[in-house]
Amino acid sequence: MTSRSTSFTYFPHTPEGDSRWQFFKKVAEFHPITDTLNALQWDISEHTSQFVLALFTFLYVDIIDCTATLYSMARFSGVVDPDTGDFPRSTVAYCTDAFCISVGSLLGCSPVTAFIESGAGVAEGGKTGLTAMTCGVCFLISMFFAPIFASIPPWATGCTLIIVSFISSSAESLESWGLGVG
Repeated sequence: MTSRSTSFTYFPHTPEGDSRWQFFKKVAEFHPITDTLNALQWDISEHTSQFVLALFTFLYVDIIDCTATLYSMARFSGVVDPDTGDFPRSTVAYCTDAFCISVGSLLGCSPVTAFIESGAGVAEGGKTGLTAMTCGVCFLISMFFAPIFASIPPWATGCTLIIVSFISSSAESLESWGLGVG
């Protein structure tokens, strides 16, 4: 692996570097679904009140989150009718979102729902599922480049993130004042 053989790496051939490498290899490893789906312990008789409280808390947060995100993405893309406040085929969109969230949680993965980051794709003109599928393929391809990027130490990327966030917040501030940036 090239990222481990360079003199400047986050995974040197030392006990600490080997430990980091073993942990990193778990990120890109595929696990069979048999270990996930039925590995739940359904006996909640000892902690029923905490379970019910956690269930309704997560349910409430997830419902608010998914409905607000889906509606804001529809509004951002300009398909919401200003008179009714509704968008075409909203029932199908909300039911599909709810179904995907339920199946995703049963399979033990993170929520499969509309994310606010989709606004970047909508801002660039992507309003169909093809945009999401293209993004997914790009994430799949990027998984193979992860060891190269992981060889960059965390302290080297922090200053870049601060500069980018400062530039983007400065650009937004200038645009909100009507000054423009270019």
